[in-house]
Amino acid sequence: DHRDLHSFPTRRSSDLVEVQESFELNHETLYTAVKMTDIYLSKKQVKKEDLQLVGATACLIACKVDERIPPMVDDFLYVCDDAYSRDQLMRMERKMLSVVGFDLSYSLTYRFLRRYGRVCRISMPVLTLARYILELSLMEYKLNVEVSESEVAAAALILALKMKNIEGWVATLKFYSGLDLVKVEPTLQLLLAMLQRPHKENLKTVRSKYSHKVFHEVAATIVPTSVTLTAEG
Repeated sequence: DHRDLHSFPTRRSSDLVEVQESFELNHETLYTAVKMTDIYLSKKQVKKEDLQLVGATACLIACKVDERIPPMVDDFLYVCDDAYSRDQLMRMERKMLSVVGFDLSYSLTYRFLRRYGRVCRISMPVLTLARYILELSLMEYKLNVEVSESEVAAAALILALKMKNIEGWVATLKFYSGLDLVKVEPTLQLLLAMLQRPHKENLKTVRSKYSHKVFHEVAATIVPTSVTLTAEG
């Protein structure tokens, strides 16, 4: 019973979001861990019972890359309810690095979004809404493996701007992203459809996180029935 690539991405990402919240990790760590997990799962077949081990190992490696003080190995064993031994985790770490390679400086949608938000001078509540959309998109396998990171980030920002009825950003975003906005339309529509779907249990961690006042309660933002994007915005 090996993993179907499209069966478990939401569970994988949801678990990693919980770990990121529990350890108060950088958002870059979360995105790196998801990227690493997806690359590994695209190259290797994994049994369902080992999926948590793969996610924990990816997060452990990502912490070593992005965190100033990464959690200890025992911390990751604890969040896995001691389902795996230290030796299993260490062996998986070596295996994962051999499969995905040792260049872990991935392009991350989160970093593209931060750059776009800065050059477009987006307010923090609107940027946080875009981050919420982007974090939900981590559950979408297709968006993580078939669409460029810069395009997903631009689509998330544009959707947030549209949801808040903000104008005047088109020229700046086109200049700094180098993207044809018309070509971003299909990705934007995928993100909108994602937001429109009924709330699922495996998404409650992200929705709960972004319902907090610290995150401007952006999860409560009304989702439009349709959004149109043209070359002029």
